[in-house]
Amino acid sequence: MGFDISFHPVDPKQLQTFVFDIYSDPSLAETRISYISANSDDQDFLRTHIYGVLPRFRQQLEAGSGFDDSIAFLTAAIAGYLHPYWYSRGGCLSFLVEKIPELSSILCSVSTINPEPFANVTEKGSGRILANYTGGGYVMPNRIEELKTILSSRKYARIRNQILGKSNWVSLQNALSYCLTHKLGLMEASDIFVPLSGKTPSNPENFRAAHLKNLKDMRNARRVLLTPSSAEECTTEVNQYKVEIANALFNVQLDSIWLAQLDSSTLEFLAANCAKSKEKLAKSPNTPTPILVQLARDKSNKASGHFLAHLVLNNAATPSSLLEELAATGSKGMCIEIAYHTNASPQLLRKLLDNSRGMPGIRLGIAKNPNTPFDILERLANDSLQQAREAAKSHPTFRQNKKQQG
Repeated sequence: MGFDISFHPVDPKQLQTFVFDIYSDPSLAETRISYISANSDDQDFLRTHIYGVLPRFRQQLEAGSGFDDSIAFLTAAIAGYLHPYWYSRGGCLSFLVEKIPELSSILCSVSTINPEPFANVTEKGSGRILANYTGGGYVMPNRIEELKTILSSRKYARIRNQILGKSNWVSLQNALSYCLTHKLGLMEASDIFVPLSGKTPSNPENFRAAHLKNLKDMRNARRVLLTPSSAEECTTEVNQYKVEIANALFNVQLDSIWLAQLDSSTLEFLAANCAKSKEKLAKSPNTPTPILVQLARDKSNKASGHFLAHLVLNNAATPSSLLEELAATGSKGMCIEIAYHTNASPQLLRKLLDNSRGMPGIRLGIAKNPNTPFDILERLANDSLQQAREAAKSHPTFRQNKKQQG
């Protein structure tokens, strides 16, 4: 039959959260399912065919059945929902261990992440793939670089190509690169995805294979929206899922009324890493000034950074000092928005007016700004732009000062 191998990047903490915790306490399954996928079809499948079989697996393990084709296989399937996974036809790390002695200490059983529940369980492969439809070994995050170095060495190039195969080595290299980028470990399994039938207990959108020409696709199909119900719950979930949020796997739905209750480190993290939170923070008048400054300077994505700066500009809480910074570095469009902003200082408005040649929108904005001082309005009352002249002359400050002058 042969082996359809897959390499699964995954963090030990994720395996604890989505496998071992639920093995010990099945009541956690429903909440954790919502964190694996927001897709209702995925959730139904996970509920029925993944977590739904855990009680049966527990009974089988207690009766002496193997760990490899139950919990280990299920673990790899869940890992494929959490991250992309790479295909290898017939070649895996398990087959290399006998020929490359250094690998024996690197490739361990996935049960070593949490050995207590499985202390008396039969594990036929001891972290090696021996049969179809089984989970294999796991490489801890701190051993990934070492594994890559060993397999890349000229010393083992012939053995690697002979046993693993050149095309499978390319697939494994991409999986290792993903692990190194995201500081994850690596698990291998057999027959999680069978290309001939297309059947899989995992997420097919995360499947990477040479025949699909997507080996270098590092995007993750997983998307989850956390919806905490309080500031306290928000802080807890952000701390628990920092890796997922930082890797754009999770978004957080914020409520503006919590902002004063969230600590600065949580706000700073969300402003740096969470796209949905960035927009909410940029708009909210309750956002602290340092966070508004952070968002206005956001350079993580040129398009989204420009969008965030405009949101900050339209925030009533944006201070004059930040408006001055944006005016110095922003576009003409930004300067027009600043001209209308009620927090723009007289000094900033004068500077904008002095540099407004060829930009009538700035002069009109200043003329309509309720906080524009009289000396600036006097200049605009003689402006070449009719709309600016009329706005300046009808401005309450201009009319009041003219009335006092007699």
